[in-house]
Amino acid sequence: MKKIVMIILSVLALNAQCAQVKMVRNYEDIDVRASISEPNSVMIEGDRIQDIKAPSNSLLDTCNGKPNCKLIDEDSGVFTFLPTTAFQARTFSINLRTENGYFYNLRVEPQPIPSQTILLKTYKKTIVQAYEPRTSDYEKSMVEFLKILISEEAPEGFVKTKANPIKVYQSKHSRLNKLMTIRGNDLCGEVYVLTNTTKHPLEVKESWFNWAGTKSVAIAKTHLEPFDQTKLYRIS
Repeated sequence: MKKIVMIILSVLALNAQCAQVKMVRNYEDIDVRASISEPNSVMIEGDRIQDIKAPSNSLLDTCNGKPNCKLIDEDSGVFTFLPTTAFQARTFSINLRTENGYFYNLRVEPQPIPSQTILLKTYKKTIVQAYEPRTSDYEKSMVEFLKILISEEAPEGFVKTKANPIKVYQSKHSRLNKLMTIRGNDLCGEVYVLTNTTKHPLEVKESWFNWAGTKSVAIAKTHLEPFDQTKLYRIS
């Protein structure tokens, strides 16, 4: 039933007058336009949105004072949103996590336009952003290890080592604090907190952290307001 609903919604989106169809890759930044007066919908072909993260007070609430509550339809996985008055005149980011383990960053540009239906279509061959030749087993191992890093817990057979003291890397625009290392299955994963230390918004790029030996990099959100923080995960 859920698969049928998703197919119907995709067809409707492709035929809608105000549809935006975006070809996307995992962890990609996606520029979209959104109405400031009518609800906007985001759906993913062949997948369902499971969780979202947005700046505080950026989205209108739909359930009795609880922010970002029930914005995702449980059956279809469609995410519906409307920017608040405070965010109608500036671009902001919404992070999406899907049922199949994908991560996307919507760069929302609010505009005085009709309601928008946004359909995300994934490139079938890309599962994680990696820096080595890919096979299905390799991609699967990257995805599974990334889930471990996000949980910050080491399952049986893995070893977690907390940074003590926490290692700090300072640059002109940001500060990177290394929290821990998790090792297992011939992989090494690192968890960091990245802070924007400037008084201006900062657009973070995964390529900044493509150090020697890097296999994959994931960033929880790539748009940081002044002194804002995000988690960064690196696999080597």
